[in-house]
Amino acid sequence: MREWKEETGLDIQAGEKLAEVGFSHKGKNYTLLAFAVVLPEGPVQPALREHDQWSWVVPDEIPNMHIVDSDRTLFERLRTLGVV
Repeated sequence: MREWKEETGLDIQAGEKLAEVGFSHKGKNYTLLAFAVVLPEGPVQPALREHDQWSWVVPDEIPNMHIVDSDRTLFERLRTLGVV
């Protein structure tokens, strides 16, 4: 939630945990978690503090996007679980 606030200015609430995957980077092991997110009510217009653009996409668009391998693995796990 802190990262969302820092990067977008949005106050969100984390819902249920949806999935997790493990990965290694530079010899360290990490766990990447996906949670359902509750956005503030009303129009959502993030303040772009660390990125130069944002957009909502449908799940079928994600495989064609340039994302890091760990995010792609998490997306595939979500897809396998039927979440997306």
